[in-house]
Amino acid sequence: MAEKTSTILYLSDITGKPVRGASGEVIGRLADLVVRMTETETFPPVTGAVVTTGRQGRLRFYIHAAALADMSSSGARLRTDSVNLAPFARRDSEVLLHKDVLDKQLVDIDGRRVIRVNDVTLTHDPVSTMYRVAGVDVSAASLVDRLGLGIVARNMQREIIPWDSVQFFASEVPVVKLKLSYDRLARLHPVDLAEIITDLGYQQGGEMIAAIADLQGDEVAADTVEELDTELQAAVLGTLNVEDAADILEEMEPDEAADLLSELTVEQVEDLLQAMDAEDAADVAELLRYDEDTAGGLMSNDFIALVPATTVGEALAQIRREDLPEFIYYIYLVDADESLTGVVSLRTLLISADDTPLANLVGDPALLITAQIDEAANDVAEQMVRYNLLAMPVIEDGKLVGIIHAHDALERLLPDEAQRDMFGTNR
Repeated sequence: MAEKTSTILYLSDITGKPVRGASGEVIGRLADLVVRMTETETFPPVTGAVVTTGRQGRLRFYIHAAALADMSSSGARLRTDSVNLAPFARRDSEVLLHKDVLDKQLVDIDGRRVIRVNDVTLTHDPVSTMYRVAGVDVSAASLVDRLGLGIVARNMQREIIPWDSVQFFASEVPVVKLKLSYDRLARLHPVDLAEIITDLGYQQGGEMIAAIADLQGDEVAADTVEELDTELQAAVLGTLNVEDAADILEEMEPDEAADLLSELTVEQVEDLLQAMDAEDAADVAELLRYDEDTAGGLMSNDFIALVPATTVGEALAQIRREDLPEFIYYIYLVDADESLTGVVSLRTLLISADDTPLANLVGDPALLITAQIDEAANDVAEQMVRYNLLAMPVIEDGKLVGIIHAHDALERLLPDEAQRDMFGTNR
């Protein structure tokens, strides 16, 4: 079984141990190590140590890394007997390993999972004499060892993840400014990112979403937000400034954005709608009018509607020009009064001659089954399942105002995520 080796120094082995001057006199105890974290530091260097002395260790002072001659499980040794006892005050880019990293949750990027740091490993470069953070130990062995059960820990497997494979969060150290790299994390799939955010919580989740938007764009950030449950969506966006949150909302499907906004206060909703693009805001505001337990609360107002005389060629040309909905199953035919007159499947459209009027392609009568705007959401969902519909039109005052997607209907009937997975309805 793996054990601690002489080439790796463990944070838990050195904290609390004596710090001796060059002459061997004890000047205090090692309370923490200070490291510099920046976008360019793959393995953060130790820039100094925090030492405590005096009654109950109340006096805390800083020793620069250049004064550290050696560190080991027996403690630290300095190159000098002279130290500055001025109280320690951290600077920007500085992180305390014991206070800010140990026992905190980070992300194992390669493993696409949230991990708990049970210990921190360090390496020493004999040429530069610099200590650097090498990785984190996430095994139970390191936790058992910290409890003073080293004999038991020797027979347990260790799991050390290199530091360049983990993501630390600036929100763990709000008292200083940290500029970190999120490049590798931001490249994960939105589904994986959403699962990580769910395990982490909203504060780090907001930090992740901001980084994703900056590195991958608002669309990828929106895709990630849409994978979260509604309450967490609201909490995560609540950590962002209004402009950034509005940019992400604009990239979300209108019904998803409306569901999210329904979790916020009236003041927050007004601020976000005002910051959004006027057309996008209008679409979302329209959906907020309806009770969530009705067809209106379940629908999306992002769909394609054309007049029946439109030919297949004209329809395809218009579809190519438009900002398309995320899901397109059907083309809806409406008259001058916006009343629904027919439905054409996208498949039928693609295999038909360009000069064929859409009115000639109306077929399956089940596609004309509609829901009234105030109809109970559960009843509509059950009807969609009964007729195996991918989408159902929603009517208000005789006009087509929206459609309900199958995945939203099934989410209503199968609120449990595991059940939706069984039916393949999760996006």
